[in-house]
Amino acid sequence: MEDNYWRRYNDALVRLAAENKLKDADQNYILSKEIEQEVAWVQSNKKFYLPIFNRNSSAKINLLVESFDGKTPIVSVSILQTSVKLVKQVDSDIEKKNKMLQINITQISLNVIGLYLLFVYYFEGRAIIFYTICVGFLSYTLARFFYVAVKFIKKLFW
Repeated sequence: MEDNYWRRYNDALVRLAAENKLKDADQNYILSKEIEQEVAWVQSNKKFYLPIFNRNSSAKINLLVESFDGKTPIVSVSILQTSVKLVKQVDSDIEKKNKMLQINITQISLNVIGLYLLFVYYFEGRAIIFYTICVGFLSYTLARFFYVAVKFIKKLFW
């Protein structure tokens, strides 16, 4: 957010909190028109600093937030300037986590299906297949544990 807007936002928030304390103490207390107008302005005129624009150009971004029946709100974003293109992008960390989850589920599914087929059609080696399943599961669990531990230690020191 832009510095001037951020200061004005915080000032309005502090003043509103003080007025709310007075209202809690006295039920007949009415919020001043000045604070109502300031809060309305702050809520409707958010100003962000976007370093992607050059030569101090600006753009108005319209946000429509809808919530039906108490569900998670849906945010619709649009921009009306002709020379500015709005690119919607998913957070890269969330995208990486979803991709890793999909890879893990696919890998485990393929291993389980393959070992099940071997277990069903290879009667003589059921004990060996069972041990292979146990060793595979144990090695996967240990590898995952070490991966998470190294990632945690790396985050602590780097």
